[in-house]
Amino acid sequence: MYWGPTTVRPIGEAGLNFAHNANPAVEPLLQVGRQNPDHQVRVEAYQQVDRILNGQDFPYIYMGRSIGAAFTRQNVAGMGGATTADGQRVLFAPGIVNPAEMWLA
Repeated sequence: MYWGPTTVRPIGEAGLNFAHNANPAVEPLLQVGRQNPDHQVRVEAYQQVDRILNGQDFPYIYMGRSIGAAFTRQNVAGMGGATTADGQRVLFAPGIVNPAEMWLA
Protein backbone atom coordinates (compact mmCIF):
# COMPACT_ATOMS: atom_id res chain seq x y z
CA MET A 1 0.00 0.00 0.00
CA TYR A 2 1.49 3.29 -1.08
CA TRP A 3 -0.64 5.71 0.94
CA GLY A 4 0.83 5.35 4.42
CA PRO A 5 2.88 8.12 6.01
CA THR A 6 6.08 6.03 5.90
CA THR A 7 6.09 6.08 2.09
CA VAL A 8 5.94 9.87 1.73
CA ARG A 9 9.11 11.30 0.18
CA PRO A 10 10.02 14.98 -0.16
CA ILE A 11 8.87 16.65 -3.36
CA GLY A 12 11.55 16.07 -5.96
CA GLU A 13 12.52 12.63 -4.62
CA ALA A 14 11.23 9.41 -6.14
CA GLY A 15 8.58 7.67 -4.08
CA LEU A 16 5.46 5.59 -4.47
CA ASN A 17 3.12 7.80 -2.42
CA PHE A 18 2.56 10.31 -5.22
CA ALA A 19 -0.31 11.99 -3.39
CA HIS A 20 1.85 12.57 -0.27
CA ASN A 21 -0.99 11.17 1.80
CA ALA A 22 0.27 11.07 5.40
CA ASN A 23 -2.75 10.28 7.55
CA PRO A 24 -1.26 8.85 10.79
CA ALA A 25 -4.29 6.57 11.28
CA VAL A 26 -3.45 4.61 8.11
CA GLU A 27 -0.01 3.17 8.92
CA PRO A 28 -0.98 1.14 12.02
CA LEU A 29 -3.90 -0.36 10.10
CA LEU A 30 -1.62 -1.26 7.21
CA GLN A 31 0.76 -2.99 9.61
CA VAL A 32 -2.11 -5.02 11.09
CA GLY A 33 -3.24 -5.94 7.58
CA ARG A 34 0.25 -7.06 6.61
CA GLN A 35 1.24 -8.91 9.77
CA ASN A 36 -1.70 -10.21 11.80
CA PRO A 37 -2.11 -13.99 11.42
CA ASP A 38 -5.91 -13.76 11.82
CA HIS A 39 -7.50 -13.40 8.38
CA GLN A 40 -10.62 -11.64 9.68
CA VAL A 41 -8.53 -9.09 11.62
CA ARG A 42 -6.57 -8.34 8.42
CA VAL A 43 -9.77 -7.91 6.43
CA GLU A 44 -11.18 -5.50 9.01
CA ALA A 45 -7.93 -3.49 9.07
CA TYR A 46 -7.92 -3.09 5.29
CA GLN A 47 -11.63 -2.20 5.33
CA GLN A 48 -10.83 0.60 7.79
CA VAL A 49 -8.03 1.81 5.50
CA ASP A 50 -10.51 1.78 2.63
CA ARG A 51 -13.02 3.84 4.64
CA ILE A 52 -10.32 6.39 5.52
CA LEU A 53 -8.93 6.70 2.00
CA ASN A 54 -12.29 6.72 0.24
CA GLY A 55 -14.28 8.57 2.88
CA GLN A 56 -11.84 11.26 4.01
CA ASP A 57 -8.51 11.48 2.27
CA PHE A 58 -9.17 10.72 -1.42
CA PRO A 59 -5.47 10.47 -2.31
CA TYR A 60 -6.41 9.97 -5.97
CA ILE A 61 -9.47 10.60 -8.05
CA TYR A 62 -9.28 8.64 -11.28
CA MET A 63 -10.72 10.62 -14.14
CA GLY A 64 -10.28 8.02 -16.85
CA ARG A 65 -10.09 4.34 -17.47
CA SER A 66 -7.43 2.38 -19.22
CA ILE A 67 -8.04 -0.97 -20.81
CA GLY A 68 -5.29 -3.51 -20.95
CA ALA A 69 -4.79 -7.12 -21.81
CA ALA A 70 -2.22 -9.76 -21.02
CA PHE A 71 -1.50 -12.57 -23.43
CA THR A 72 0.56 -15.70 -22.85
CA ARG A 73 1.43 -18.89 -24.63
CA GLN A 74 -0.95 -21.79 -24.07
CA ASN A 75 1.48 -23.50 -21.69
CA VAL A 76 1.52 -20.60 -19.20
CA ALA A 77 -0.97 -21.04 -16.37
CA GLY A 78 -1.89 -18.98 -13.32
CA MET A 79 -2.87 -15.72 -14.97
CA GLY A 80 -5.78 -14.04 -13.23
CA GLY A 81 -4.95 -15.45 -9.81
CA ALA A 82 -5.54 -12.17 -7.97
CA THR A 83 -7.72 -12.09 -4.86
CA THR A 84 -9.73 -9.42 -3.10
CA ALA A 85 -9.01 -8.34 0.49
CA ASP A 86 -11.49 -10.91 1.78
CA GLY A 87 -9.85 -13.75 -0.18
CA GLN A 88 -12.26 -14.07 -3.10
CA ARG A 89 -10.67 -14.75 -6.46
CA VAL A 90 -11.10 -12.21 -9.24
CA LEU A 91 -11.07 -13.12 -12.90
CA PHE A 92 -8.89 -10.20 -13.94
CA ALA A 93 -7.39 -7.42 -11.88
CA PRO A 94 -6.31 -4.60 -14.21
CA GLY A 95 -2.61 -3.92 -13.93
CA ILE A 96 -1.91 -6.92 -11.70
CA VAL A 97 0.24 -9.71 -13.03
CA ASN A 98 1.85 -11.77 -10.29
CA PRO A 99 4.69 -13.92 -11.67
CA ALA A 100 4.83 -15.85 -8.37
CA GLU A 101 1.41 -17.32 -9.19
CA MET A 102 2.27 -18.32 -12.77
CA TRP A 103 3.75 -21.59 -14.00
CA LEU A 104 4.41 -23.59 -17.14
CA ALA A 105 1.73 -26.20 -17.68
